[in-house]
Amino acid sequence: MHPRLFTMKHCGLLTALLLFATPGLLPNLAAAETKVPYAWPLTTANGLFHLWLPKDAPTIKGLLVFPYHGTGEQWSESPEVQDLAKELACGIVAFDQLNKLPDGTQLGFPGHDKSPDTRLLEAFAELAKLSGRGEIVNAPLCLFGHSNATMFVSGFGGKHPERVFAWIAFKSAFGKQFSEPALYPIPGLVLSGENDKSYFSDQLETVKKLRTEHRARMHIIVEPGGGHWPEGARGTKTLPIVLAFIRTAYHLRVPPGADPGKGPLRLIDAAEESGWLGKNLEGVRVRDQKFQWSWEKPVVVGQLLEIAPYGQFAGDKGEASWLPGEEYARKWREFCHTGSLKSP
Repeated sequence: MHPRLFTMKHCGLLTALLLFATPGLLPNLAAAETKVPYAWPLTTANGLFHLWLPKDAPTIKGLLVFPYHGTGEQWSESPEVQDLAKELACGIVAFDQLNKLPDGTQLGFPGHDKSPDTRLLEAFAELAKLSGRGEIVNAPLCLFGHSNATMFVSGFGGKHPERVFAWIAFKSAFGKQFSEPALYPIPGLVLSGENDKSYFSDQLETVKKLRTEHRARMHIIVEPGGGHWPEGARGTKTLPIVLAFIRTAYHLRVPPGADPGKGPLRLIDAAEESGWLGKNLEGVRVRDQKFQWSWEKPVVVGQLLEIAPYGQFAGDKGEASWLPGEEYARKWREFCHTGSLKSP
């Protein structure tokens, strides 16, 4: 059971692969923000979706979406994420999910004839109905995925890019997981851990390639000393840079005064020339005979990397990380240098 969340049991396979859960009870729908566990005892079974809403928000202007795979469950329920959701008047949707296997296959169950993205859209509609918040149906999304759950980001976001204001590939297993053309115009954060020998493989190389060839609005952070999981108690050493990115991307892309209750929103384009650029690390990841990844040649990860407005950047604009604005660019440089932020 998951605290501080509205939940609903809904039919079907979701996004890449779904994990299935057991229903509970919902004592009081009216309490939109509470520490009491909730679950909807719907009988159409198989997948548990959760909706958390900030109390007294006049309009829900967006949704932060977390599959439970990896750190998604813990972060979706964290006070830090909920505080940001309150600040932005966003809801939090979390759900039990596995992912598409590396060979591209999906788990399936008899009688499931709808695509995973359709099932998530149906879940939004059902959660909107149950919570009395019709605007949820059209609310713009920030998509998060840890490890293989990054395939949720590219899978759903690739089919519905008009709904996505930002995406996060957190400690992904390989670069292909976020290589989805529909996501390239959308601000994206790729974050890998320096000491993640099992999963930090071609992400840096892939970001440089997608920036050079497609001008993708994405950037990479190699977390100094970081592993496959977020650093610090409850991951709170790593979480601030993720939240800083969500906040920045939200204000960049969601129109002021937006009201999803009136219909689908047209998000603001993230023009490449309006952003900042940051110099990426120079280095190539290689795998040894034990299938462990490391640098081909030694790389100092905790560098104070160059940043500048797009038009003033002296290096290769194509290969550089694209950063959504000056304030975030300075936080990006600080985190790349020290692995933490002094201020949120």
